[in-house]
Amino acid sequence: MSESRDMNVGKPPVCLCRRSFLKYTGFGGVMMGTPSVLAQTSGGNSSPANRRGTQPSEAQIIKPKDAILQLMTGNQRFVGGLSKPRDFLAQTKALPFNQEPFAAVLICSDARVSPEVIFDTGLGELFVVGVAGNIVTPEGLASLEYAVDILGVSLIFVLGHTRCGSIETVIEAVKGERELPGHMGSLVRYIEPAYQKVLKHEGNLLNNTISANILLSIEQLPASSKIISRNLKEETLAIHGGLYDLHSGKVSLQA
Repeated sequence: MSESRDMNVGKPPVCLCRRSFLKYTGFGGVMMGTPSVLAQTSGGNSSPANRRGTQPSEAQIIKPKDAILQLMTGNQRFVGGLSKPRDFLAQTKALPFNQEPFAAVLICSDARVSPEVIFDTGLGELFVVGVAGNIVTPEGLASLEYAVDILGVSLIFVLGHTRCGSIETVIEAVKGERELPGHMGSLVRYIEPAYQKVLKHEGNLLNNTISANILLSIEQLPASSKIISRNLKEETLAIHGGLYDLHSGKVSLQA
């Protein structure tokens, strides 16, 4: 793991998270307490009913292999112009006290990329974490841990996209072709390792860096989080990555 992207995750107090709740109520056989990001910050009762206003049901549990299939099938509908008609206003009225996302998506903050649209999902189905360059920052990592440990998502999907302006800007900065004012300079330490990894590769440097950056984020997640690593080992979670083509709308799996 690159020193420039190293992040240490602490050990928050033990609580009864969603996955443990499922095991305790019979879906998993035994009760198992697991660390919770929310329990560390809330200081209150962290039972599923109090956190989310509901208790998870067996029908809401989606296996990792089914979660990735659901995403990719939704993208196929989007590309084919067959997206499902949805009453978003009705969904909004049904969601104030409950969210049951089946996947978390780490995306690049780009106005042209909307996960709910390109994966043809409704409101409340995706837990979206957006940051320029779809990099793994401490705050983004904490958000993904919340999605895994508290909301019980079974998939983390790292989504990059073609013609990524933030990555192109970082490449220009690394080459000394431009300066990054304000806090933008912090992007360099996250994205430069991907750039250096493909610097001598054949092909388009920007495209290669975008792909390498997706893979680097995928590697970073379990290496930086005990919560994510543990759920991967228990096979209750999977991590995949994809590249969104801004021209065709298609998402191609990267890992």
